[in-house]
Amino acid sequence: MTQRVIEMPDLGMGTFRLEGKTAYESVKMALEVGFRHIDTAQIYGNEEQVGQAIKDSNIPRDELFRL
Repeated sequence: MTQRVIEMPDLGMGTFRLEGKTAYESVKMALEVGFRHIDTAQIYGNEEQVGQAIKDSNIPRDELFRL
């Protein structure tokens, strides 16, 4: 069996309590400055803004860690 080793960044951008434009702009800026680990959850209610920021960043999804 072949194992694939993936290194996940230690530092991530948290999205808890971020809403609306603030959620979008915070995630977009974090990605622009090099963050590749986004800590998010459906219960936060900001999945639309987080998803749009990821999409607009044009960073390939396989380069991102979403928890």
